Amino acid sequence: FEYQTAISELTGLPVSNASVYEGPSAVAAAGYVAKVANDRKRFVISRGVHPHSRETLRTHAHAWGVDVVEAPLEGGVTRLPDLTDDVSAVIVQQPNFLGAVEDLAPVAEQAKSVGALSIAACDPLPLALLKTPGECGIDIAVGEGQTLGNRLDFGGPSFGFFAATEALMRRMPGRIAGETKD
Repeated sequence: FEYQTAISELTGLPVSNASVYEGPSAVAAAGYVAKVANDRKRFVISRGVHPHSRETLRTHAHAWGVDVVEAPLEGGVTRLPDLTDDVSAVIVQQPNFLGAVEDLAPVAEQAKSVGALSIAACDPLPLALLKTPGECGIDIAVGEGQTLGNRLDFGGPSFGFFAATEALMRRMPGRIAGETKD
């Protein structure tokens, strides 16, 4: 309860899981949620997202039949291309891999304008100072949580976190939202 509450407070998103294997897997899990939510065939991911996360997403997306397109960086921050209605999700990192703080609100607005989900891969420590992804209109916030706790040699290398809007989780099929059928 305390962990999930802390993640919800840091991300500004009300629904938090117990944890994911690690940060790159959390990015892929968010991509899967987007694909299930809107059944579209393209992810747009910023080059400012950690390379391990981009590759993990690309590996999973291949199995789902989803294309992954990289958005370039301009001046160290993401420059999104014009989005089309086949985009399932737009994924950025906050702060990005180069350390630049991304403006998440325009990312969320652009994604919503074409019916796509917005996903932010976040470092949880800077979230204590930055505007939360939830305040910026982001649908899903994920990330690597190792910086919050265990040393790399104590109980495992890392853990991922996943938080989302309640509205998004309510529209998920039962296998995602935790509902069971009798």
